Amino acid sequence: MIDYTIETKLTVSDAVNKLQTKLAENNFSVMHIYNLKDIFTSKGIEFGEYQILSVCNAKFAKQALDINLKLGQLLPCKISVYTEKGKTKISLQRPTQLAGLLEDEQVEPIAKNVEEILVKAIDSIL
Repeated sequence: MIDYTIETKLTVSDAVNKLQTKLAENNFSVMHIYNLKDIFTSKGIEFGEYQILSVCNAKFAKQALDINLKLGQLLPCKISVYTEKGKTKISLQRPTQLAGLLEDEQVEPIAKNVEEILVKAIDSIL
C-alpha cells in the first residue's frame, strides 16, 4: 500500500497539534501546513477539514540526496489529516513506497527508517 492510514477520535486541529509535537520530538520539522479547507474556501469552494503537513528530517534528507539527487522530487514527506464521514483520519504517504520508485537499493534503508519513525509518531497520538 502506498499509504499508512489510521482513524483517531481527535479533531483535525488537535491531531495536527499533537502530531507536530511528536514529530519535533523525533527531529522532524514541519516545513509547511496546507489547510485545504481555507484554500478552497478562499476560492469559493466548499470543502471539509483537510490539512497536509510537509515534514522533513534534514539528516535523513541529506543522506538520501547524497545517494540520489532525484529523491528531491519526493521530498518532503507528506502527512494528511482530514475528516471523512465524520471521522478524523491521519494518512502518511509511505516513504518506502516512494523510494521504491527510484529503484535504488541504497535509499531503501533510509526510507524504511524514516517511515518507522513517522508511523510511531502517528500511532503515539492516538
